[in-house]
Amino acid sequence: MDLETLSREDALWLVSRVQVGRAACTEGGPPAVKPAEFALDGESIVIRTSVDSGIARAVPGSVVAFQVDDIDTAAHTGWTVTIIGRAENVRDAAAARRLSDLVHPWADGRRDYVIRIDTGLVSGRRLQTHPDGDALIRFSG
Repeated sequence: MDLETLSREDALWLVSRVQVGRAACTEGGPPAVKPAEFALDGESIVIRTSVDSGIARAVPGSVVAFQVDDIDTAAHTGWTVTIIGRAENVRDAAAARRLSDLVHPWADGRRDYVIRIDTGLVSGRRLQTHPDGDALIRFSG
């Protein structure tokens, strides 16, 4: 198995192909990890949530970690990307509408609170089989 450190470009390309990640933040105490449907807008993570959700209360103005991965437990391959950046509530109505169209929440209910996380620090790794193996992951960025 080869463990590869991903370039920023390759890491963001992989992130752009996934719909669910995890935001790690503090909610007035110990850290919390919240799953979130998201989209990548340029190099920003966009999340839609309800105004009274834990992530909405904890995130705006703070530095958060956002993790996305894809793991194949049978083949023992996969990748993980962690993004660390400042989160903000998108207050501009036109921008919030545009960004809202990018994210499709799975849960019912009102999800009109839009959070944008800048991708200040992006790191990622991918574990894959050797080139002569059958589980090599190839992509173009």
